[in-house]
Amino acid sequence: MTLKTNDIKSNLCKKGFAESNTDHKVFWFYIDGTRTPIRTKFSHSADEVGDNLIHLMANQIHLTKGEFVKFANCQISEREYIEIQKGLGNLK
Repeated sequence: MTLKTNDIKSNLCKKGFAESNTDHKVFWFYIDGTRTPIRTKFSHSADEVGDNLIHLMANQIHLTKGEFVKFANCQISEREYIEIQKGLGNLK
């Protein structure tokens, strides 16, 4: 399975993530303008993200691989994501 990098980035930004340019593109999750410890990163040059990176990114933002694919494809909303994270104890 692969996902388009631009689609993932765009959909993350629609759901509370914001990009911070460093050696890699880091996307931090924000709630009401406050940065949380939840983040993921991309390579500057990748056009697609394969299975291994999907799994890694899912772990970074505390989702299963299946949940991450749904989140990246707009099948899980920002509100649902926040509730998942609260249930896991990652957000208050």
